[in-house]
Amino acid sequence: MARLLFIDTETGGLDPEKHSLLSVGFVVWDSARGKCYSAEYHLKNEKRQITKTAQRINKLSDSDFTDAIAPHTLIEKFEIIKELYFSDYAAIPLAGHNTQF
Repeated sequence: MARLLFIDTETGGLDPEKHSLLSVGFVVWDSARGKCYSAEYHLKNEKRQITKTAQRINKLSDSDFTDAIAPHTLIEKFEIIKELYFSDYAAIPLAGHNTQF
C-alpha cells in the first residue's frame, strides 16, 4: 500500500516574501483505496497581502475567512493527518503546488 499527501495552497500573489498564504488544502491518496481524506483550511492573517489578480483567480472574499484558523492550528491539523494516515512511514511522500509558500 502506498500513500501520498497532496498539499495545495492558495496565495495572495506570486512572491512568498510579500504575499500572504491564504489557504492550505490536504488530500491523502492511497493507491488501493483512493482518496482517504480531503480538507481545505483558510488561514488567519490580520495583515493579509493579496493582489487584485490573485483575488480574482482565487475567488476569495473576506467572508471566506470568518472561520479561518491560526497557523499553529494548521500545524496541529497536519500532525493529526500524519498520525492517522502515515504513522507507519519513515517519511511522508509529498506532492504539492506552490510549496515555496
